[in-house]
Amino acid sequence: MLRNVDSEEFLFRYSPKGNHATRDLMARAVKREIDEGRGNPRYVFADCSGIPGEVLKLRYGELSAILSRYGLSLEKDLLQIAPSAHFYLGGVVIDRACATSVEGLFACGEAAGGLHGANRLAGVALAEAAVFGNIAGKSAAEYFKKQPPLPLSGMPGEVPDRGMAVSLPGLAAGLREAMWSFASIVRSEVSLKKAAGEIDEVSRELEAGGAGNAEDPARYFALRSMVLTARMLVECSLYRKETRGAFCREEYPDSSREYAGSFVVQKTDTGAMGVSFLPNWS
Repeated sequence: MLRNVDSEEFLFRYSPKGNHATRDLMARAVKREIDEGRGNPRYVFADCSGIPGEVLKLRYGELSAILSRYGLSLEKDLLQIAPSAHFYLGGVVIDRACATSVEGLFACGEAAGGLHGANRLAGVALAEAAVFGNIAGKSAAEYFKKQPPLPLSGMPGEVPDRGMAVSLPGLAAGLREAMWSFASIVRSEVSLKKAAGEIDEVSRELEAGGAGNAEDPARYFALRSMVLTARMLVECSLYRKETRGAFCREEYPDSSREYAGSFVVQKTDTGAMGVSFLPNWS
């Protein structure tokens, strides 16, 4: 069971199922307990003392072994827990061969969207990786057998030659913090607009400091991709005015048939980000 800093078994305040509530509701409940000052201070507690020891050893033997290395007991100790970014329900649109709309680019796993719908089922990640990883790998191998060798230089995508160096790890950490604070488990129009402002600031600093990062292009382009992904997430979250599965808009607590489907982001002819809606029944 989960307890807050007052030792209250708090999940029954959020769901009649209590500690058997779905994990999306559980995550929102834990975050609210922490945000409202009933955490210690950034986490709540998992209390497994009511579960027989033999059951814990049978089902959670590996976890028990890990905890024991740090002097903790699954049977006796209250374990610190908090929500975290564990999976991503959106992703790149793919076909049956795991091909994307970009020729030669294949995607699988959590880089691809749509497999899990509005809420990922526990325990399917390994099956997803095995099935779609196999398809994507075979498709990519067949595609590249037919392609000429790529040139080693002169490819597009060089770091822009301007500005002074900026701290790429610092910008990445700031972007992560902003997205966790304003666009994570529970979102609202106010919080999402704050996230958009933070994303714009990170983008400005990144582009202004391009030249100084010429020796670290991998991290530079990874951060550019993070910025783009963050923008897409925030933009689509503003469009979706409902709560559905793991997605929660604070001011729209119920699901709406109007939003039963997916928002799809594509680059327009002018290079801008265009958003369209694809209903589930289309």
